[in-house]
Amino acid sequence: MRRIRILGAGECGLPLAHRLLAGGAEVTVITDRDSEAILSGSVTSTQVKFPPTLDLESAAGLDCWRSAAPQIAGIRFTMVVDRAVAVQWSGRFTRPARSVDQRTVFGRWLRAFADAGGSCRSTRRRSPRSTAAQPITT
Repeated sequence: MRRIRILGAGECGLPLAHRLLAGGAEVTVITDRDSEAILSGSVTSTQVKFPPTLDLESAAGLDCWRSAAPQIAGIRFTMVVDRAVAVQWSGRFTRPARSVDQRTVFGRWLRAFADAGGSCRSTRRRSPRSTAAQPITT
């Protein structure tokens, strides 16, 4: 069995971890927070997920919010320079995008990864002298 470590429990690391685990690899995700810390933490950002990303997440079994997240039908952009509109445009999407709080995404994906048998390690230190990764629960 292949043993793989992934640094980071974010937009790229967690889907990769899920896919590798489903393929039979022994996967450890190295992260600075467990799922509860992510879910209860402050808002880092809200991201817009466009249809190609939503399709990939759905194929990987990671689309946890399709029915709950607001649909985004289009986009409008305005650039202002010296208090005057310099560029302005808008358009509609062929399929809706979704807006998702990243805490929800990463917290749920990390919990699902651990529930599926994945291993999580924290970079948090026990003491100022310790630099070893510590196991965390998700």
